Amino acid sequence: MLRNRYERARLLSMLRYFLGAQGLRDLGLPSAVPWAVPPIVAANLVRSGLLVRTAAGRRYLERASRRFARRNQRVMFGAATPEVGALPS
Repeated sequence: MLRNRYERARLLSMLRYFLGAQGLRDLGLPSAVPWAVPPIVAANLVRSGLLVRTAAGRRYLERASRRFARRNQRVMFGAATPEVGALPS
C-alpha cells in the first residue's frame, strides 16, 4: 500500500515536470511538486558519465540493463512469451 502511494506520487511528480501544472489540470490530475526529477537526473549522470568509463562499470550497466528489461517484460506480459521478434531455433 505504501509503495503504491509512493509510486503514484513519484509518477505525478514526473508528469508535473514534463506537462506542467496546466497539463495536469487538463488531464484532471492533482497538482504535484516535481521532486522526483533531480535525483533521477543525478543518478543517470553518475551512471552514464562515470560508470561507463571502466570495464567493470560497463559490465555492471549491462547486467542492470538486462535485469531492468526482464523485470519490465514480466510486468507488461506476465508469464507469456512474446512471439514478435522470436528467432528461429
